[in-house]
Amino acid sequence: MKAVTILLSICLAVRAMATDMCSTYSRTPCICPAGTEYAQSASWAVVGANAKDVEELMNDYFECGWRGSVPYETLGPNNHPGKSLTDQRVQSDGSFIQKFEYLSTIPGSNKNGTQTPWGGYWITITADHIFGNETLIRWSTYLCSRGYVNGM
Repeated sequence: MKAVTILLSICLAVRAMATDMCSTYSRTPCICPAGTEYAQSASWAVVGANAKDVEELMNDYFECGWRGSVPYETLGPNNHPGKSLTDQRVQSDGSFIQKFEYLSTIPGSNKNGTQTPWGGYWITITADHIFGNETLIRWSTYLCSRGYVNGM
């Protein structure tokens, strides 16, 4: 029964990922701009912790050191970390979704007039309560780039 529950959770999670827009901030669709290529990666794991504990650790948008991406630069009076939170929801059982976009990757040109290597870069992190101390974590990355950017 546990395997069926986990499989069902994964199927529902994949269905929930389907969207026609990768970002609500720039309105960039999952179809990459001309001259860029689309790439994505997704990782799943079932961890032995309840969803509320996982949410407490992973769903703080401004305290992101646990994932190895502490902002090297912040902007504005509230220390905006150079990315835009496009969606963040938490359910009563601790299940959550967090979506964000790196602002420097919105299609455009650098100050010197050359095009940026990016056509967009988005991340979706979710955690779904399965039962007791079992939580399904999903990390999805979507990227549009011009040529080789980061080995994705």
